Amino acid sequence: MEKNKQSIILIVDNDPVSRETLEGLLSALGHPVLSASYGEQALEIAENGNLDLIILDVALSDMDGFELCRRFRTAKKTRLTPIIIVTALNDKSSRIRGITAGCDDFLSKPFDNLELVLRIGSLLKMQYYRDQLNEKEKFELAMKHASEAMIITDQYGKIEQWNEVADQLFSLKKQVQKNLFDVFKEYFNMEPEMDWNTLPYSFPLTFQLQRSESKQGEELILFGKMFLMSLSVNQEKGYFVAFRDVSRKIREEKRKDQFIHLISHKFRSACTIFMGSLSLLEQIELEEEKFSQDTLQIFKTLQIGSQRIYQIFNRILEITEILSHKENIRPTPISGGEIQKMVRSLAANIGIKDDSIRWENFSETLAIPMESKYLEMILMEILENSFKYCPKENLKITLALSRNMARKELKIKDNGPGIPQEELGRLGDRFVQIEKSFSGNLPGLGLGLFLVHEILEQIGGEVHISSAPNQGLEITLAFA
Repeated sequence: MEKNKQSIILIVDNDPVSRETLEGLLSALGHPVLSASYGEQALEIAENGNLDLIILDVALSDMDGFELCRRFRTAKKTRLTPIIIVTALNDKSSRIRGITAGCDDFLSKPFDNLELVLRIGSLLKMQYYRDQLNEKEKFELAMKHASEAMIITDQYGKIEQWNEVADQLFSLKKQVQKNLFDVFKEYFNMEPEMDWNTLPYSFPLTFQLQRSESKQGEELILFGKMFLMSLSVNQEKGYFVAFRDVSRKIREEKRKDQFIHLISHKFRSACTIFMGSLSLLEQIELEEEKFSQDTLQIFKTLQIGSQRIYQIFNRILEITEILSHKENIRPTPISGGEIQKMVRSLAANIGIKDDSIRWENFSETLAIPMESKYLEMILMEILENSFKYCPKENLKITLALSRNMARKELKIKDNGPGIPQEELGRLGDRFVQIEKSFSGNLPGLGLGLFLVHEILEQIGGEVHISSAPNQGLEITLAFA
């Protein structure tokens, strides 16, 4: 229960005048009020709601208030809910019966309104602290048995609490009173680098910690996520950080990429020999005029097929080189005017007519930081996608280049069929082609937008994709 949340209170009284008086008093204080005139009705309300306090009278038509109090205490949803018994009975034995039944307070009629309000406030505050303690105990138990490393700091980054997994990674028992980021940097390389005094305001934060392979063990890579949280009932700010070990997953991805790179290289070499042999054989046979037109057509089909296979393996090699970071992308400035020339040239090679390209809010002087060959690779992927999926007779591709606060944004939008919202998240995955019914007829590997994401990520940029059915696809490339 949040401290500033208005508490839901149930009034159980068979006297309508008393019930309405209490309802008016508590409603004026801002509390949502529920009411019941007999015991079974009260139990049903409690079962279907989340009550913060119950005020009940002893004299009810179907059971007395003591019995109802006992039943509340045995019910799962109300066993810890504060209960005040308000009654005309004020003898010692009635009070003892109320306490034995499980009530938290006992108030005799006629009561003073101020006294009732103060007692309600006191019980709600005690319940709030009890809830906080229960949540803290649950949280600490979850931390203790979690398979992930977990750390809690105060608002200044001083380490206050951790679990055993975190201690094994960072030796935290020796690091008490130290700043969390200082501990990270003592053991790991942190990407992106962050300073506690310049933390951004948006949470959660994500980052990666990496420790190189050494005599002590294999390379270790941790994916971290930091959340802003309240540490106490006084609403003091602190931070909760959780880590997931992604070392094995990344090693497997690297091995897979290395295998794909090796196989692709072998197949590309074989394709080169095959294509050369076809060309030589065709040339010899044409000179001797031994081929029929049907045979020549078969040769052409073989050549087109082998060229496509060669292009596929060549593209896979380019991608695996980028993924393995063998090539460091150098963010060299490219002006808007140069981008326009590049787009027109690529569009012509693909078969997109010049009048299908539109320039809106496009700055020819604004420069983006991207090496030319990689920008060309990105634009080729995006333009090819538009050409494949959009109507050829009415294809429209709109490009915009402008500054958005501290970032520079290159936007490319087409007028294609668009993509359902539920499919958008898959576009950055490998080997994904979004078709209503996949036929295998679309050229490409389904690696295009995955490749775009990877290239932008390596230079600290971002890719944003928006679309809806029949609304086209818009891709925004954001550069720092």
